Amino acid sequence: MRKKVTFQGKEYTGEVIEFRVASDGPVTLELDDGARLNLRPVVLSVIRTDDRNEDGDRVYVVQTVNHLITLRAAKDDVEP
Repeated sequence: MRKKVTFQGKEYTGEVIEFRVASDGPVTLELDDGARLNLRPVVLSVIRTDDRNEDGDRVYVVQTVNHLITLRAAKDDVEP
């Protein structure tokens, strides 16, 4: 199925591509404010566009949502 999408102000046309998750897991971020977050992207759809970047590689538009869990609050958010 072909679809048009707009990403960062540019319109892309491409084919919706089926996918399988080859590996899965969260990314743990340690922020400079002391917070520690687990971030896990969840892919909703992938579109293989007709466009190519300056290196000639195909441009893909990936629609995601992020599942975010706070493991440790920032230092200034903790009650004394």
